[in-house]
Amino acid sequence: MRVQVGQVGKPHGLEGAFVVEHASEDPERFDEALKGVEAPLVVAGHTHMQFQRGRWFNAGSIGMPYEDDVAAFWALVSDDVEFRRTPFDVEQVASEILASGWPEAETFVAENLRVAPSRAEATAHFESLQ
Repeated sequence: MRVQVGQVGKPHGLEGAFVVEHASEDPERFDEALKGVEAPLVVAGHTHMQFQRGRWFNAGSIGMPYEDDVAAFWALVSDDVEFRRTPFDVEQVASEILASGWPEAETFVAENLRVAPSRAEATAHFESLQ
């Protein structure tokens, strides 16, 4: 599926997108994955980590970032990408999630709010999937 929002393409299921985004520092792998994609900027997900390689970027994650910090990581997109970080009241969010009745609430809060998921650990995990 490809979603076009203005001049930003979103590669969900784009051939090669998952592997390229997770591990590659090689610009040729990004070029290969973007063959035939004409959008000047392409936003991806999966890794929950902000980065940009040419016109390919990951905005980060609002609710589950792997950035060594508990905050909302997102991007302001126009002709280029401006990465943003927005702090929030972690204890309030944790309390609301725990009170939600969600069966996975305790695990999620313990693993994503009480500690900051590590970018290095997430990268190592994603690289192991290749």
